[in-house]
Amino acid sequence: MNFNKQNELDKFVELIDIIQGIRTAMRKHLRHKIKQHHFDITFEMLEVMIELWKRDKINQQELADILRRNKATLTSLIDNLSARHLVERLPDPRDRRINLVALTQPGIDYRAQIMPLMHDFYETFMADFSMTQLEIMTTDLGKLYMNIQANTATT
Repeated sequence: MNFNKQNELDKFVELIDIIQGIRTAMRKHLRHKIKQHHFDITFEMLEVMIELWKRDKINQQELADILRRNKATLTSLIDNLSARHLVERLPDPRDRRINLVALTQPGIDYRAQIMPLMHDFYETFMADFSMTQLEIMTTDLGKLYMNIQANTATT
């Protein structure tokens, strides 16, 4: 391997380390804030809620795919959210074998309690970045993700 290729590989490894570090730090920070504000929800449940706030309802498999979680893990998260009366399972009218996951009214209302935390998170950590920089990072990291997905064997 020539010197330039080794430098590129080293930079790529550094990028992956940074991405993993960001995810770990973000989870740690949000877990602390959730606990500090006495929200009865875990970081993982919050991820589910954020996806559900974007849409009316979604089938469980699609939600598992979006969140990159296996069905068993997602089932447990949905069970816990359901026990808190934040979500409900509904039969899909097109195929009763499929469960749809939908927010309940308390789940919809919960957004107003959580969003100040999310806005604070954004303001704290993105203050040094312009919208243009954020768009470029999102686009570039999205391309990287798509390249990885396109070249990863599915099981």
